[in-house]
Amino acid sequence: MVFAGEETFAHEIADVWNALHDLNVLKRALPGCRSISAIGDSVYAVALSLGVAAVRGEYEGRVRLTDIRPFAHYNIEGEGKGAPGFVRLRMDCWFESQGLGTLLKWKCDATVGGLIASIGGKVLSGISKFMAQQFFKALRDELSKGAAGGAQHATATAATPSRRESNIISPARNSWFARFWRRVVRRFSRNSSN
Repeated sequence: MVFAGEETFAHEIADVWNALHDLNVLKRALPGCRSISAIGDSVYAVALSLGVAAVRGEYEGRVRLTDIRPFAHYNIEGEGKGAPGFVRLRMDCWFESQGLGTLLKWKCDATVGGLIASIGGKVLSGISKFMAQQFFKALRDELSKGAAGGAQHATATAATPSRRESNIISPARNSWFARFWRRVVRRFSRNSSN
């Protein structure tokens, strides 16, 4: 099953990218997400509670980010299983600047099996698109909260930089990008407290 879409955000690429790599934001935005945690460099454990048509259940799985090009592209490779069946997916995400906003283009190739596959491709495709819409709406809400929270968020970040940094997904904790981003967060935190 292949489906794709484009989403526009009234936020800069850096804001959208960072929201999509913040575990706390993802936990609130992903439909049915019970938990998400880092278990390695760019590898995450995810637990979801989802209902697809009459088939409801708990799923546990892993997600891995690959081909990470900061603020431009990354792939999501995931697999999960539960009593209702299994899901394997690969999703490509591309980012483009559009004035002061961002265009996110995505394409997902998913394979399902078990009881959940008995629902049928057309129904699953429709449900998948609906869940993607829910996710992107929740992500927009999270981005808006971040923009509205401005100074309060910066103050909270300054008070707990190590916790904030530990919730940001990075390709590798000691990569040049991760080191650069930690410096930016610290510098912003110092400037906002003046």
